[in-house]
Amino acid sequence: MNGRNDPATESMTVPIENNGIISEYGYGIMKLTYNEQEYIGHTGGSLKYQSMVFYNTEKNISISILTNCSGSYFNNVFFQELIPAILDEL
Repeated sequence: MNGRNDPATESMTVPIENNGIISEYGYGIMKLTYNEQEYIGHTGGSLKYQSMVFYNTEKNISISILTNCSGSYFNNVFFQELIPAILDEL
């Protein structure tokens, strides 16, 4: 049985600073919980580009982030610095 169909397989999680977590990732959609607010989102990108969109249904807020960079260093900056800086302003 592969992990995609195995209900015992835990979903991937990504911590976001000390205030959040990305979880329930599947089929390109993910849940971001940050400061007790929930956002549904999707990441994307191609060579040298990274993008992400999130939507908060409770507050009817959508967030789009587009960059002209990619790679492991930039992914870390994206998740640990850029996303928290934006969400802290809302």
